Amino acid sequence: MLEAEAKTNTVTLTGFDRKLGIRCRCEAQVEHSGKLTVPAHLFAGLVSQLADELLTLEVEEESLILTQPSGRYTFEIQSADEFPTLPKLEANTSLTVGAADLVKGLDTTIGAASNEETKLTLTGVRLTSENNTLELAATNGTLMAVAKLDNYQTRKQATIKKIDKQVEKQLENALASLRKLSKQEFACIADAEIAIKMLSDSWKYHQIKEIKCQEKASQKPTDKT
Repeated sequence: MLEAEAKTNTVTLTGFDRKLGIRCRCEAQVEHSGKLTVPAHLFAGLVSQLADELLTLEVEEESLILTQPSGRYTFEIQSADEFPTLPKLEANTSLTVGAADLVKGLDTTIGAASNEETKLTLTGVRLTSENNTLELAATNGTLMAVAKLDNYQTRKQATIKKIDKQVEKQLENALASLRKLSKQEFACIADAEIAIKMLSDSWKYHQIKEIKCQEKASQKPTDKT
């Protein structure tokens, strides 16, 4: 279905075979609003072969006229009222999951989906969002497979919180190690710097950027006569 909107100067293209629906919107100079349907494969096949130039779409009686410098093309049209309506999601339904997680979830469940066209409702994967979790389920009437994906944002926040605790704990241990190291005596400054570098390298979230070593005068024993 092709829908033109003069108020927003946009053209919306919608494809739907009652299984998969795709909708995209692009900017255009629209003089009159309206919507219609055209043969999808024929229209897409021709447009994909055209040069990357501006084109004009006009409706004349029962035809859509596509004009471009390379030529003029005519398509038979039908009323948009006959186009199937895309399913509407419930308001405020939003869930973010990682692409890799979604692919893994589909790989886990899609094998259980039916391949029989007579069981149309069982040929897909059901998606259910509840309590910040996306559940994928598929069945062929005998076998069922289910996968659950956590909300990406929720999991991200939990991961950040976990790392924050690890950073805080490591900082406490680092300060304790530094206090202990500061009380040690070394034969020379080079030995002290090596010890400090080894300690800094052992930390995952912290590092020592500046080193100050204090050379201590050795105390020689007093000779007794």
